[in-house]
Amino acid sequence: MSGDGKRGVVYAGFGVLILSVDTLLVRLVGPVDPFQIVFWRGALMFAASVAACSCFARGRTLLASSIKQGLFWMASLCYGTASLFFVYALRLTDAASVLFIISAAPLFAALLSRIVLNEQTPAPTWLAMLVALGGVGLVQHGSISELQTSGNAMAVASALAMSAAFVVSRKSEANMTLAPAAGGLLSACAVLPLLDRVAFAEASQWHWMGIEAAVVVPIAFGLIGLSTRFLAAPQLSLLLLLETLLGPVWIWLVLDERPSAFGLIGGAVVLLALAFNLFMLASRSGPAPQDRRAAQDSSQGAAVQVGGARQDCD
Repeated sequence: MSGDGKRGVVYAGFGVLILSVDTLLVRLVGPVDPFQIVFWRGALMFAASVAACSCFARGRTLLASSIKQGLFWMASLCYGTASLFFVYALRLTDAASVLFIISAAPLFAALLSRIVLNEQTPAPTWLAMLVALGGVGLVQHGSISELQTSGNAMAVASALAMSAAFVVSRKSEANMTLAPAAGGLLSACAVLPLLDRVAFAEASQWHWMGIEAAVVVPIAFGLIGLSTRFLAAPQLSLLLLLETLLGPVWIWLVLDERPSAFGLIGGAVVLLALAFNLFMLASRSGPAPQDRRAAQDSSQGAAVQVGGARQDCD
């Protein structure tokens, strides 16, 4: 694995680790309309990200350059669409079924990367994805309900949209830190007409939502968005499965909801699959297909410096 690939793993790893407390924070907000969660999560995430960028010269440069890119808005639309379909899926079927289907996102990302970017996914990664999918199946053992076509279709659409967001971000080869935040704004605007009530009833709900939407989610998705410059979409999607595993762990520690034996076994299977994938990538000689951007940057570096055409904020 090249230096860029390692950077991508570090960015994505920290992003997923931070994002793993998202489910716990949503639970602490309490039983509210899911569309309220989507609205405030998207709106506060966007506001916090823009406010943070406005405080620094590099951030203002990133903000100005991002809004001028067509691929930035395409990736943002994919992020927002994934969030909307995910919420609709949870309304139409059970969470276990949705999470199991979402875990197929790495497979979708691998196919889209091959079609759009002509990036070939290494055989160890395909094996890791299949094993991880089986592990997620064990985690959800006994919880998945009978086939509910509409909800499951929404879950598939959410997985496809998220995979497309990673592939589009990868294609742009630009800094996509703000794309998830812009996607949050788009999803917030989309659900606003569907809300029966905008404000929360209790002060504690505002407290937990503020922590989640204004701190946790912007930082987590900012790191994940940045990692798309260095990490192929299938690898990133595979790392995101850690959020599915770590989320229940935080709930166990804070709310004392113990996971099942199948959940613990399935989690171990997924972790082993991810460790195997990272080990195989690290042991490969030569640049990986997903690190083609690094070679392009070195060969075009002089032209970029002279022309000053490249604008990003590392």
